[in-house]
This record gives sequence, structure tokens and C-alpha cells, in this order.
Amino acid sequence: MKFHEFVTSRRLKLNFNKKELAKKAKISDAYIKHIEDGIRIPKDMIILYNLADALQVDREWFRDYAYLNRDHQKAVSYIDEQKVNQSRSTSTTYNTADSLSS
Repeated sequence: MKFHEFVTSRRLKLNFNKKELAKKAKISDAYIKHIEDGIRIPKDMIILYNLADALQVDREWFRDYAYLNRDHQKAVSYIDEQKVNQSRSTSTTYNTADSLSS
């Protein structure tokens, strides 16, 4: 799962809209849109840590995931990736909010 897909899925699991997430992460909603569209990955540690806190995930893991996609298994623990991939292959919409763990 790519970083931007994780951010979007986790935001949906927490029932935040982009503006709510932006406010909690202390960044603009336009920046959230760029992250979720895969245009940007934050480089500033403060932004990454604020975003991790807003998404309620471990800061260090989130930093590593943003830069290296290192611990893929932990990302999978937040979302059922098999269902996401299956929906891509069948061109159906997958509601991530139903399958994410807390």
C-alpha cells in the first residue's frame, strides 16, 4: 500500500474529512489533498509527527513508512489490503471505512 493510500484510508476509518484532518495535523487542507493525491510526502518531521498524531498511529513507524515503506505489515494491520487490491482488479469501489481496524 502506498503512503497516500494509507493516509486516505486511515482518515476515512477515523471518520475525518480533509479539513478536520488538516486542522488536527495543523496543516492546510490543500496540503492534505496533495498528500492523498500522491503529489507530496511531507519531509518536515514536525508535519509528519503532527499527521501521525492526527491519524492516531505511531510517529516513528509513520515516519519510516512515509520515507521507506518499511513496515508494510503494520500498515496492513490498519486496513485489509487484500480487499482493496481485489476491488482494483474488479473495478469496484471498496469502502475502507468498513474494514479498517482501530
